[in-house]
Amino acid sequence: MGLDSIHGRPLFLTTLTDSWQWTDEPTLDRFVLFIGADASAARDEEIATYAQASVACGCAYVCCWGSDCERVHDLFDRAALDQMVYSTWHDDERLAEAMYFAAFLTHLEPDEVDGADVAVLFAVQPPWHTEARALLENQEELVRQFVGDE
Repeated sequence: MGLDSIHGRPLFLTTLTDSWQWTDEPTLDRFVLFIGADASAARDEEIATYAQASVACGCAYVCCWGSDCERVHDLFDRAALDQMVYSTWHDDERLAEAMYFAAFLTHLEPDEVDGADVAVLFAVQPPWHTEARALLENQEELVRQFVGDE
Protein backbone atom coordinates (compact mmCIF):
# COMPACT_ATOMS: atom_id res chain seq x y z
CA MET A 1 0.00 0.00 0.00
CA GLY A 2 3.03 2.30 0.17
CA LEU A 3 4.55 4.23 3.05
CA ASP A 4 2.83 6.12 5.82
CA SER A 5 3.05 9.84 5.17
CA ILE A 6 4.38 10.78 8.63
CA HIS A 7 6.99 8.16 9.64
CA GLY A 8 7.67 6.53 6.28
CA ARG A 9 6.82 3.06 7.56
CA PRO A 10 5.61 0.48 5.02
CA LEU A 11 1.85 -0.12 5.08
CA PHE A 12 0.31 -3.45 4.12
CA LEU A 13 -3.30 -4.57 3.82
CA THR A 14 -4.52 -8.14 4.03
CA THR A 15 -7.89 -9.80 4.42
CA LEU A 16 -8.68 -11.30 7.80
CA THR A 17 -10.64 -14.50 7.28
CA ASP A 18 -13.68 -15.46 9.34
CA SER A 19 -11.69 -18.46 10.57
CA TRP A 20 -8.98 -16.17 11.99
CA GLN A 21 -6.10 -17.68 10.04
CA TRP A 22 -3.26 -16.05 8.16
CA THR A 23 -3.66 -16.60 4.44
CA ASP A 24 0.00 -15.54 4.05
CA GLU A 25 2.02 -15.22 7.22
CA PRO A 26 3.91 -11.93 7.40
CA THR A 27 7.58 -12.00 6.48
CA LEU A 28 8.39 -8.82 8.39
CA ASP A 29 10.94 -8.45 11.18
CA ARG A 30 8.57 -6.54 13.46
CA PHE A 31 5.22 -5.01 12.76
CA VAL A 32 2.26 -3.15 14.15
CA LEU A 33 -0.89 -5.18 13.51
CA PHE A 34 -4.25 -3.50 13.08
CA ILE A 35 -7.19 -5.89 13.32
CA GLY A 36 -10.50 -4.68 11.91
CA ALA A 37 -13.04 -7.36 12.68
CA ASP A 38 -16.34 -8.46 14.12
CA ALA A 39 -15.05 -10.97 16.64
CA SER A 40 -18.41 -11.62 18.30
CA ALA A 41 -18.94 -14.95 16.51
CA ALA A 42 -15.32 -16.13 16.73
CA ARG A 43 -14.26 -18.69 19.30
CA ASP A 44 -11.54 -17.80 21.79
CA GLU A 45 -9.42 -20.69 20.46
CA GLU A 46 -9.49 -19.29 16.91
CA ILE A 47 -8.45 -15.83 18.01
CA ALA A 48 -5.83 -17.17 20.43
CA THR A 49 -4.24 -19.29 17.70
CA TYR A 50 -4.18 -16.25 15.39
CA ALA A 51 -2.67 -14.15 18.18
CA GLN A 52 0.03 -16.73 18.91
CA ALA A 53 0.93 -16.97 15.20
CA SER A 54 1.02 -13.17 14.91
CA VAL A 55 3.32 -12.78 17.90
CA ALA A 56 5.56 -15.58 16.58
CA CYS A 57 5.77 -13.77 13.22
CA GLY A 58 6.92 -10.52 14.83
CA CYS A 59 3.84 -8.60 15.98
CA ALA A 60 5.15 -5.98 18.41
CA TYR A 61 1.99 -3.88 18.73
CA VAL A 62 -1.63 -4.80 18.09
CA CYS A 63 -4.54 -2.37 17.66
CA CYS A 64 -7.96 -4.02 17.77
CA TRP A 65 -11.13 -2.47 16.32
CA GLY A 66 -14.65 -3.75 15.85
CA SER A 67 -17.26 -5.70 17.72
CA ASP A 68 -15.79 -7.56 20.71
CA CYS A 69 -12.35 -6.03 20.11
CA GLU A 70 -11.60 -5.89 23.83
CA ARG A 71 -11.71 -9.71 23.91
CA VAL A 72 -9.33 -9.85 20.92
CA HIS A 73 -7.01 -7.46 22.78
CA ASP A 74 -7.10 -9.66 25.91
CA LEU A 75 -6.35 -12.81 23.91
CA PHE A 76 -3.35 -11.09 22.32
CA ASP A 77 -2.13 -10.06 25.76
CA ARG A 78 -2.30 -13.71 26.87
CA ALA A 79 -0.48 -14.87 23.71
CA ALA A 80 2.37 -12.46 24.41
CA LEU A 81 2.97 -13.17 28.09
CA ASP A 82 6.69 -13.82 27.60
CA GLN A 83 7.25 -11.01 25.07
CA MET A 84 6.77 -7.27 24.97
CA VAL A 85 3.74 -6.63 22.75
CA TYR A 86 1.83 -3.39 23.14
CA SER A 87 -1.92 -3.62 22.69
CA THR A 88 -4.90 -1.28 22.42
CA TRP A 89 -8.57 -1.64 21.63
CA HIS A 90 -10.78 0.92 19.97
CA ASP A 91 -14.38 -0.07 20.58
CA ASP A 92 -15.89 3.42 20.55
CA GLU A 93 -14.13 4.81 17.48
CA ARG A 94 -14.90 4.82 13.79
CA LEU A 95 -12.72 2.69 11.51
CA ALA A 96 -10.82 5.73 10.23
CA GLU A 97 -9.98 6.87 13.76
CA ALA A 98 -8.63 3.47 14.78
CA MET A 99 -6.69 3.12 11.53
CA TYR A 100 -5.18 6.57 12.02
CA PHE A 101 -4.01 5.53 15.47
CA ALA A 102 -2.36 2.38 14.10
CA ALA A 103 -0.79 4.11 11.10
CA PHE A 104 0.49 7.28 12.75
CA LEU A 105 0.38 7.12 16.56
CA THR A 106 1.90 3.74 17.32
CA HIS A 107 5.56 4.09 18.13
CA LEU A 108 8.19 1.57 19.05
CA GLU A 109 11.68 2.44 20.21
CA PRO A 110 14.40 0.77 18.10
CA ASP A 111 15.77 -1.10 21.14
CA GLU A 112 12.29 -2.54 21.78
CA VAL A 113 12.24 -4.18 18.35
CA ASP A 114 15.90 -5.19 18.00
CA GLY A 115 16.53 -2.27 15.65
CA ALA A 116 14.30 -3.77 12.96
CA ASP A 117 12.28 -1.66 10.60
CA VAL A 118 8.67 -1.61 11.69
CA ALA A 119 5.83 -1.93 9.22
CA VAL A 120 2.10 -1.51 9.83
CA LEU A 121 -0.05 -4.43 8.71
CA PHE A 122 -3.82 -3.93 8.45
CA ALA A 123 -5.75 -7.23 8.70
CA VAL A 124 -9.37 -6.37 7.96
CA GLN A 125 -12.45 -8.52 7.43
CA PRO A 126 -14.33 -8.17 4.11
CA PRO A 127 -17.13 -5.84 5.29
CA TRP A 128 -14.54 -3.10 5.93
CA HIS A 129 -11.79 -4.11 3.50
CA THR A 130 -12.84 -1.72 0.72
CA GLU A 131 -13.09 1.22 3.10
CA ALA A 132 -9.72 0.37 4.68
CA ARG A 133 -8.07 0.14 1.25
CA ALA A 134 -9.49 3.52 0.21
CA LEU A 135 -8.23 5.16 3.41
CA LEU A 136 -4.74 3.70 3.03
CA GLU A 137 -4.59 4.72 -0.63
CA ASN A 138 -5.65 8.26 0.27
CA GLN A 139 -3.92 9.08 3.55
CA GLU A 140 -5.03 12.70 3.31
CA GLU A 141 -8.62 11.44 3.63
CA LEU A 142 -7.61 9.25 6.56
CA VAL A 143 -6.14 12.30 8.30
CA ARG A 144 -9.16 14.44 7.36
CA GLN A 145 -11.59 11.93 8.86
CA PHE A 146 -9.53 11.73 12.04
CA VAL A 147 -9.04 15.48 12.45
CA GLY A 148 -12.61 16.26 11.37
CA ASP A 149 -13.89 15.22 14.79
CA GLU A 150 -11.35 17.22 16.76
